[in-house]
Amino acid sequence: MFPTSTNLTEFTVHGLKPETSYVFSVATVNDAVMPSSNQSQYSSQMGCWTKAAMSLEPSMLVVSQEQSRQFTLNWAKPTITNGHLRGYRLRVLDGSMCVQEVIFTCNNCTGYTAFSFICHEEVRQTVTILPTDLDSYTYTVGNLLPYINYTASVVAVNAVGDGHPNTQYAMTDQEVPQHPTTLTATVVSSTEVNVTWDISDPKPGPTTYTLYIIAVAPESSRTESIPGFSVRTHKVVGLQEYRTYTFNLTASTVKGTALFQQTLPSAKTLAAAPGAVSNFTVARPNGPDYTTMRVSWELPLVLERNSDIVKFMFTHNTTGGNLNADPEEIPIDTNVITVTRDLAVLPQRTYYIEVYAVGNNTDGVVYNGFKSFNTYMAPAGPPPLDVGETVIPTSSNTNIQATQTSFTLTLTEGFFSNDLYGHIEDSSLVLCKGSCTNLGDMSEAKSHDYLTNLVGWKDARANGYPGEYRAMSNSEFTTYLDQASTSGRRKRATKTFVVEIGTGKNCVTSTETYCNGPLEAGSIYVVKAVVCTAGGCTLSSLYGPYSTEKVPEPGTNISVIIGVVCGIVAFAIVIVLVVVLLKRRQSSKPSTYKSDEDPGTGFQEIDKKHIPDKRPVTMERFPQHVADLQKDSKLKFAKEYEDLKELSPKHPCNSANEDGNKMKNRYVNILPFDHSRVKLNPSDPEDPSTDFINANYIPGYNSQREYIASQGPIPGTIDDFWRMIWEQQVAICVMLTLCKEDGRIKCEQYWPTERNEPKQYGDIVVEITSSSTVNTYDFRIFKITQGDQTRTLKHFHFLNWKDFSANVQNDVMIDFIQNVRAHIQPPDKKGPMLIHCSAGVGRTGTYMSLDQLIQFIDEHDFNEELDIFDLVLSMRNYRVFMVQTEQQYVFIHDCAKDLIERKRARLQENDDDDEEENVYMNKAFEQDTEENMYQNQDFYQNTTDKTEL
Repeated sequence: MFPTSTNLTEFTVHGLKPETSYVFSVATVNDAVMPSSNQSQYSSQMGCWTKAAMSLEPSMLVVSQEQSRQFTLNWAKPTITNGHLRGYRLRVLDGSMCVQEVIFTCNNCTGYTAFSFICHEEVRQTVTILPTDLDSYTYTVGNLLPYINYTASVVAVNAVGDGHPNTQYAMTDQEVPQHPTTLTATVVSSTEVNVTWDISDPKPGPTTYTLYIIAVAPESSRTESIPGFSVRTHKVVGLQEYRTYTFNLTASTVKGTALFQQTLPSAKTLAAAPGAVSNFTVARPNGPDYTTMRVSWELPLVLERNSDIVKFMFTHNTTGGNLNADPEEIPIDTNVITVTRDLAVLPQRTYYIEVYAVGNNTDGVVYNGFKSFNTYMAPAGPPPLDVGETVIPTSSNTNIQATQTSFTLTLTEGFFSNDLYGHIEDSSLVLCKGSCTNLGDMSEAKSHDYLTNLVGWKDARANGYPGEYRAMSNSEFTTYLDQASTSGRRKRATKTFVVEIGTGKNCVTSTETYCNGPLEAGSIYVVKAVVCTAGGCTLSSLYGPYSTEKVPEPGTNISVIIGVVCGIVAFAIVIVLVVVLLKRRQSSKPSTYKSDEDPGTGFQEIDKKHIPDKRPVTMERFPQHVADLQKDSKLKFAKEYEDLKELSPKHPCNSANEDGNKMKNRYVNILPFDHSRVKLNPSDPEDPSTDFINANYIPGYNSQREYIASQGPIPGTIDDFWRMIWEQQVAICVMLTLCKEDGRIKCEQYWPTERNEPKQYGDIVVEITSSSTVNTYDFRIFKITQGDQTRTLKHFHFLNWKDFSANVQNDVMIDFIQNVRAHIQPPDKKGPMLIHCSAGVGRTGTYMSLDQLIQFIDEHDFNEELDIFDLVLSMRNYRVFMVQTEQQYVFIHDCAKDLIERKRARLQENDDDDEEENVYMNKAFEQDTEENMYQNQDFYQNTTDKTEL
């Protein structure tokens, strides 16, 4: 109804629909009485259209069928259009950038008029649609790029313009990359090459390049992964010097790998100084020559030549000079594999030899190689027998001046004074009573202790002269020999001297082993002359027989008979006493086992069982014990170390030999025992090999798992190494090797290079927070983080200890170990110490032995026993080859001796200072029994623990 008003001229109609045609007419109504009607006639009709309003968003916008370069959109008509639709507008954005704009126009639709684009001209596109397409439409957006998250926005367009948008996000898929092109290789240094390349856009998704570094035998080829599509250059490090490498590169995404290049670039690293010569040996040539040393060597190993080898430089001091003298240049002979030099030497003198290779590059730059040094102690040999049958001239057979108890021989001095093969240390005559067929009749050589092992006159007489015996001591024989030096100026080979055999007095009661005792009357003797050096003894031919005078036939004189009888009785008593004493002496000697079995079958095993595995020595006499082992060029040390190798346990290493683990071992012969190996938490429950690392628990002075002995990481085990440190809660790590020694990789660098620049190893992040050099070692502190947990690792890196050696001063190593031990505070005692070198056995075992000995010697009195043999054998029950060389075994003894002497000197200094203070000491004080509760009792009881971990 219209309101009543006499002045009403307009009226607003509400509730109309947008863009709709309406017709209006007006009539008046008054107050007239209604006989019929009070309304006038309607006016003429007037028509108009309502204006359109902004449309709602298209409904049900769905993204489907995403591919690397396109995706499909589906949408339906808005539920309210607020007018007649003219079409739709689609915009596709990459971030804020418009990459496509599509206008969908319906030319046949009611109220259609054209509408304009929004995006720039290059991305515009028009699609004509039918009226029925306004209800729902499907459109595929193409010409896109891979792996981009696009924004797709669709609006309905009416007379007002763009309606409300409906927006969805569409991620295009990845695709296989284009193959890299223009691959080039540029040499940077002797071990580095820079590789560059190009690759066509677009970015196909997360891309990883695989660089193939193709080496020439004997070096192995390898690959390196380089993440990031935008990377165009990579520096290859760790290459061998002066070697040619070929490179290939491919790119990969999850969708696949690009094709390889057809033309591959090559590059040759720069030259460098050659490594050490190989097979460098100094030895005595085979045969009886002791005045020559043979030096031999070969070219450095192929991967250590590092240049074109042109010659060797060879220096020695056999001429009395020194190694600073001008070296001999030895040109390379391509037809000779081994270079050999024979040099004249004097036995029992020390000689020094140095050799190194010299190389150059293509420009003629000269590189002097690593100098290999060797020491040679020329050994003594059995003296030469160069005077033939003149040792005892024929005249001795005719002029022996025999008595009933002696005879005299004339000997040639030359046989006993020929020191060509070494200093004469012992000489004498060897006698045999009777035919002596077992004495032989040819000159021969014997071991250097041949004379000292012979029985003397007294023992031979007590046993009825069963065989050869030594006629007199060296000093007594030398007294006779000295006569020759004053007997004129005749040639040495013809000088003679006289020896009286059987003239010794009081030999029966003498305590000396060798005495020139009286001979048996009416007996025949054969003689050999013997002369000895430290290298052996030379025996002359057999001489004789020589006879003593017979006893005259006895008469009827009763007194003579009685005297003879009494003499015989007295002599028999003496013989009985001697026999009794000999039997007592023999019964006190340790019995020795002899086997009649075939030595090729059970004999060796029986013999091994009789090698003692306990060799305790009190600290009081330990320095003298070491001195005894070092006698005779340390032969006893050598024998003891051989015994150690014989007794070393052998346990299964099955885990190390599994296919998935073989490549995790640096050396094929250094494998962890199964029973004591460190097991990692498996990173893949379905792959049991992920629990393996080449490391073993080793008992120590304070606990059964005080140490972990590990090999130095190789490239594929660095993440496992840090995983072991984290899982075992290691707080102290001792590294005893350089990463590269003598041109050979001994251990991969497994820590970050720069401070405050963390590096991730698997799930563990490692950061250097402190680094310093202290005398002979680097000390670093690492912050290691996994998840939200953070710990600290102290890293001690000793810098001056070569593999297989003991080239470290005793005090330097002792001080280093004590410094490490001083850093082990209560928070660091939770987990084991990690000790490693390259293989984790030689230098590692030596360090662990000394660490335990330092603690033991410091805490025990001099009457306590040390047993280094048993200590090393015990460690070998948990890891193979611990203390890998004899030199390292000797080094442990030398350091232990120094520790004992240090302690003795320290106590001596404190005695005077403490004397006054001790007056007031409480004598009733008792030591707390709990103080030693953590001592390793097995250590000082000298037991070899066989308990499995």
